[in-house]
Amino acid sequence: MKPFTSTNFFYPYKPIEISIGCLVAAVPLFAVTNSGGMYWAAIALFALGVCTSFNNQATFQKSEKLILASWLFYPIIVACDMLFRGGWAWGDFQQSSRFLMAIPVFLLMRKHKIPLEFILIGVFFGVIWSGSLGLYQKLHLGWPRAYGGTNGGEISYGNISLLLGFIGFALTNLLNVSKNKKLLIGLIVLGFGVMASIASGTKGGWLSVPLLLWVLIGIDPSTRSVTKIYYFLIFFSIILVIWWFSPFIQSRVNHIPTAVITYLQTNQITDGSASARLEMWKAAIYMINNSPLLGSGTNSYFALKQVLIQNGEVSNVILPMSGPHNQYLSITVQYGVLGLVSLLSIYLTLAKHYLRVAKTAPVLGACGLLVVFGYMDFNLVDNLWGVNAGGVFFVISSAFFAGIGSRYLNSNLDKSPYQPTPHPPLFGAKLVQ
Repeated sequence: MKPFTSTNFFYPYKPIEISIGCLVAAVPLFAVTNSGGMYWAAIALFALGVCTSFNNQATFQKSEKLILASWLFYPIIVACDMLFRGGWAWGDFQQSSRFLMAIPVFLLMRKHKIPLEFILIGVFFGVIWSGSLGLYQKLHLGWPRAYGGTNGGEISYGNISLLLGFIGFALTNLLNVSKNKKLLIGLIVLGFGVMASIASGTKGGWLSVPLLLWVLIGIDPSTRSVTKIYYFLIFFSIILVIWWFSPFIQSRVNHIPTAVITYLQTNQITDGSASARLEMWKAAIYMINNSPLLGSGTNSYFALKQVLIQNGEVSNVILPMSGPHNQYLSITVQYGVLGLVSLLSIYLTLAKHYLRVAKTAPVLGACGLLVVFGYMDFNLVDNLWGVNAGGVFFVISSAFFAGIGSRYLNSNLDKSPYQPTPHPPLFGAKLVQ
């Protein structure tokens, strides 16, 4: 075991592998602290993948082929819609085209050994930086809602920060320290992610906490059900205490039950969040009923919503909204059932792959599942793919977690460096031979 400060820290990695590791670390490091840094890292990973990774690949397994097919299916649907129905616009192709960018990154991770140390450091420093920014903007600058370095994207800032906190906690299982120290470090890392999320006021992301916690607890398959319940009770007790002593959180969530009940009983919109979303979803369902198979076309929601408002079918309160604030409804409105299938195929093929990886590499599998399940939950009340920071982070993090998982599965190692053991080889150790 080499200490972190050892001069052999980079041994036995090649220069290209160290470069890739630095670029991968830059994704979580800059995701919500300086999004421009993440974009440049993503472009560099894409370029390296295009230049070095389309040859000498190991045989592709079924789960990998399904992932690649899903990444092609979505942009093909969007491109066909614009070419044959709505007219081509590069800006409208941006969201789906990111998955074409993911393919070379996936192949790059699949082909080269990646220093795990860099991923862990990128996540740790990224979430600590993010939480510190949130506290500074909220408490010192007095901003109503913090948004870190995302240029006004409170939702992407809060959700990604929370996700990084959970991923960081998962990665602490790999540290060569005692169990108590792992727990302490994990709680600190998670705490910074939670602080950033609270400072952003992104209450939609808070709904994902039970699911993310379930994935986190499941890293160790030997954990008993009673112990899992115990962890849940402790975590939610902490959340209850935070809510009790935070007027800001109370102002963000206390009105929701009343707003929802009032809307369901009287159809009145009493707030700009919960009841307004229900009205936006109602409009989306009207649109889907009119064109269920192929949808109404790219960016059709806004124009169709105006017609519904003129006909008195939905309230004019939602007039400024460009989308339904639900990814599943949004893509179905635009591309019908085929669009929804393409969306779910991306999530489900990745989840299946990570579940397979998790059988022998629980920590790596959990990190991938946290990204997939987190976004599936976040996008119930928003469309994080439609925001640059949110979309790029999902695509690139999915590509490198899936690619590293594929490399491990194809290497047929008896022992995974992603196995949570009392003293796993982390700093100075080989990742995958």
